[in-house]
Amino acid sequence: MKYILIVCTILVVASFLLSYLAYAELDGCDLDFKFLSPITVIVSLIPPMFYGFINRESRMRSYVATLHLLATLVAVLFNSMFFAETIYLNKLCNLTNDNAYSYQLASVLCLHLGVVAGHMIGRNMKYERLNRVDI
Repeated sequence: MKYILIVCTILVVASFLLSYLAYAELDGCDLDFKFLSPITVIVSLIPPMFYGFINRESRMRSYVATLHLLATLVAVLFNSMFFAETIYLNKLCNLTNDNAYSYQLASVLCLHLGVVAGHMIGRNMKYERLNRVDI
């Protein structure tokens, strides 16, 4: 589980860095999601840091989980929208920049792989047989 957490963190940080590189490539172009994409990706990494400090049965854990879900959803949305903008750079800014497209494609892939790796993290539950007679 610890190794999956490290891989997940590396993938999200790599997504942030690649999205920032795409942002830096397009400094002369005015796009809607080029600034929001790297910011929301790095913000989505903050809520999981609080899971270790909160008791599993606490109500606060559900608030942190909800915040984590919303932050990740917004990060995936904005990152994908910035990728869509890099696809249509020729129409939006009258410029073609293959580096920005490649960086953002890699950023989207890293973020989605980080989400998949994050779903593999979980507590080890011991199997207990149900004591029901109707099953």
